[in-house]
Amino acid sequence: GRPLGIAFDSAENLWVANAYIGLQKIDPSGAVTTAATVAEEVPIRYADDLVVTPNGKVYFSDASSKFSAAAVGSTLAASLLDLIEHGLYGRIIEYDPESKVTRVVMRDLSFANGVTAAPGGEFLLVAETGGYRVWKHWLAGEKAGQSEVLIDNLPGFPDNVHIGQNGRYWVGLTSPRSKILDDLANQPFKRKIIQRLPAFLRPNVVPYGHVLAINAAGEVLVSLQDPAGAYPATTGALETDDHLYVSSLTAPILARFNKAELGL
Repeated sequence: GRPLGIAFDSAENLWVANAYIGLQKIDPSGAVTTAATVAEEVPIRYADDLVVTPNGKVYFSDASSKFSAAAVGSTLAASLLDLIEHGLYGRIIEYDPESKVTRVVMRDLSFANGVTAAPGGEFLLVAETGGYRVWKHWLAGEKAGQSEVLIDNLPGFPDNVHIGQNGRYWVGLTSPRSKILDDLANQPFKRKIIQRLPAFLRPNVVPYGHVLAINAAGEVLVSLQDPAGAYPATTGALETDDHLYVSSLTAPILARFNKAELGL
């Protein structure tokens, strides 16, 4: 398979969003079980990222219910097909390990991608890659079950979202926005033509590094950029007490930055 998102629960089970299979669990002994391959009678075709909330429930993204990563044979190729078509095939799924029941909590997203949660589990933050935005979906309180756009019109394609420190949520922007795709936003027929072109003629990832830190109100707190693309296709950032670890879709290494040198 293709494990894209991982998270531990309180019992030290490792939950895996496997793009080729669905939601899986690896228990402390190393035994692997497949927890979910279908949600609301629709196959999970591109499990992407996940988070385990304090109540033990698992929330994960099915990036595209149309373009199967396994059928296409590549997570990147499937994602590009979905983004070029700009259909609303993404969804966020809740899995309850106690009842073993899945439930779709968000739908009609243009490539549902990174998922994280508030420390207390009050809400989820969800990256909608094709919409250039991050959503807040409420799990508790008066707004429970409601979704709202937290930050919109991002300058690139948002990938993973990770909770950081001091109220920060880190968002990786894999590539700057594509002028071609933006210009054809309301022209689905032309998008389908582009989709059918040979891979080398389609819009592709532009070498550029960019991670943002936002707060729960959607305000940008930090913007770290690498216009030269020395560390390109940034997918996300993990913050520890002393360092910021930045992941990449294409780089052969995991980048580590000293937080003090970044002013964090």
